[in-house]
Amino acid sequence: GMHHLEKRTPLDIHQGLAYLHEATERSPADASAWAGLALGYATVGHGPAAPPQVWQRARAAAERAVRLDPELAEGWSALGDVRTYYEWDWAGAEEAFLRANELNPSLAMNHYHYAWYLLLMNRWEEARVQHELAHDIDPLTPFQSATLGWLYAYDGQTDLAIEQARRTLELSPDGGFGLAVLGGALRLEGRYEEAIEVHERLAEVHPVWTWMLGQTYAIAGRVEKARQIAAELEAADPNPFSALGLASLYSALGENDDAYRWLAYEPPHAWVPWVAVDPLFSLPKDDPRFQEFLDRLNLPWRPTPAS
Repeated sequence: GMHHLEKRTPLDIHQGLAYLHEATERSPADASAWAGLALGYATVGHGPAAPPQVWQRARAAAERAVRLDPELAEGWSALGDVRTYYEWDWAGAEEAFLRANELNPSLAMNHYHYAWYLLLMNRWEEARVQHELAHDIDPLTPFQSATLGWLYAYDGQTDLAIEQARRTLELSPDGGFGLAVLGGALRLEGRYEEAIEVHERLAEVHPVWTWMLGQTYAIAGRVEKARQIAAELEAADPNPFSALGLASLYSALGENDDAYRWLAYEPPHAWVPWVAVDPLFSLPKDDPRFQEFLDRLNLPWRPTPAS
């Protein structure tokens, strides 16, 4: 089950969850099976087509794993994911991530999720250390490689982000995360035509990421093309992922009323809190609505208008 989950294709995730369900049915006292199921649900919760109740199921499985074996790192790691991406329980999340690292320092995905938690907490240097450690442990997984590039881009190190994204695309030439990161980093450098070319490829291979192409069109001044993509997404059935994409696209267009309308979509996608630190999101930080958004997240810090 975990082998299939690591491949991160829709078919493999479906197959992985099926195996993990079977594992819990065959051995309901096995904490590892429940921890794996929790991590499987969390993986689905990060995706573009997360079904209702996915995070509640992840929480139930993670809590069962920890009850069955309080010394199992994977159980605590899954609980950290739930507290971060679903409950927004920042103190509880860090407690779980640190406990998982203590029990198993070689758990790459725990270092990865802890890194993104630290980034959201405005602890950038610690985040970089954790993510680079995750990548050192698991260097050949495209997801780990691409998201390290994304962290570099968030931190303004676009040269490192581009280099990391290109390495990722050597591992997986049409990987969605690799193309997304490369185009985003090129855009941050003002290399708009190159960014458009990359994100057009992204939208062709992975249509669920089309909103990112629209965002890049908007930043590059191709406003009509951006609005056309926004209209197509508005006409489709919304889901948490497309809602976040629309919020991002409208922010790039400077149409902040629509951006906040989609940012308020319920239930929120797992990535919504990172709008607070995302350099590709163009919402002015001195807008009272942005401060209200931060209040909703209950973060322990507040970015200034210049941050």
